[in-house]
Amino acid sequence: MNARRIGIVCHPGLGGSGTVATELAAALAERGHDVHLIARDRPFRYTGRGRLHVHAPQIPEHPATGTPPQLMAEAACLAALVEEHELEILHAHFAVPHSMAIWMARAMSGRAGVRLISTLHGSDVTVFGAHPEFRRAVCFALGASDAVTTVSVWLAEEATRLLGCTTNARVIPNGTDTERFRPREGLSSRRRFAREGELLLGHASNMRPVKRVGDVVEVFARIAAQQPARLLMVGDGPDRQRAEEDLERRGLGARAVFLGAQEAVESVLPALDWFLLPSAGESFGLAALEAMACGVPVAGYRAGGLPEVVEDGATGCLVGVHDAAALAAAVQSVREEAHTSMRVAARARVLEHFAMERIAPRWEALYEEVLASRT
Repeated sequence: MNARRIGIVCHPGLGGSGTVATELAAALAERGHDVHLIARDRPFRYTGRGRLHVHAPQIPEHPATGTPPQLMAEAACLAALVEEHELEILHAHFAVPHSMAIWMARAMSGRAGVRLISTLHGSDVTVFGAHPEFRRAVCFALGASDAVTTVSVWLAEEATRLLGCTTNARVIPNGTDTERFRPREGLSSRRRFAREGELLLGHASNMRPVKRVGDVVEVFARIAAQQPARLLMVGDGPDRQRAEEDLERRGLGARAVFLGAQEAVESVLPALDWFLLPSAGESFGLAALEAMACGVPVAGYRAGGLPEVVEDGATGCLVGVHDAAALAAAVQSVREEAHTSMRVAARARVLEHFAMERIAPRWEALYEEVLASRT
């Protein structure tokens, strides 16, 4: 593929859509493209590699506007970048407000040849898209896009069901850097968090209600009642304090460590024996993918797009939603030999289906396709 001039816009915080967008932008830059990443703050996983440029829209404060007008600031920033750098592609990760912003940016720049791509990640469909006052705007922005993608088959189906408009969404799954996320032998972090003979369970998320951090605690408590175990919690969010209090109430506070948000999570994940992801809904499950890339089996609920990532019985364990007892039992039923096989299979599945070197060319092919439509 010829080197292209690409603008990618995303949310910067601790969450899947921003992480995916930032790491895709870095991968495309390393493949020779001129990539501009637009986010209102420094993206969480931004490392400053290669030809990747980061821009933050300037959002003025004024009493008359109430909440600062992020949409307008984002659109103005994108339009300026289109004009200054002659961008060919504007790619929104998360529909609200980014898909509308890229549509506005093309109109403002007056360059009709700029192609617009919208990628749906989850709550832009299940929360905003399902809201009657947002649905129309989301459908309009998607309809104005030259291509719409989702991260899983499940989310593509939910978009059709909840939005009530035809998206013609294609599925391009999330990818990950399999050199960055890989098994590591003899980790000192393992000795920091668990003693010899202890099972080390872990979880990483933004700890919102949908992640069901309380279920993580419940699964851990059930396992710890049967065998020596410790819990490692990575991330931050509204349910963190409740989880800490729950562990203390159960007398397990000393057996759990909360690390907070970690940009270098790849230094921690390989130390785990199991990664717990009992979410009520996952449009894909990026955290599960990164754990699997590190050779860690995943235990979670059979919800949303997670079964498209985790193969039950092969790369982890999946049970019905809200059944923490069944999830704990599933983890404990896996013997050492089977667990070793799961570790190998988890890594192999990521290499075969989700390695960034396999996913990035799919994005390049889509970019070329929509650019060809200019003629």
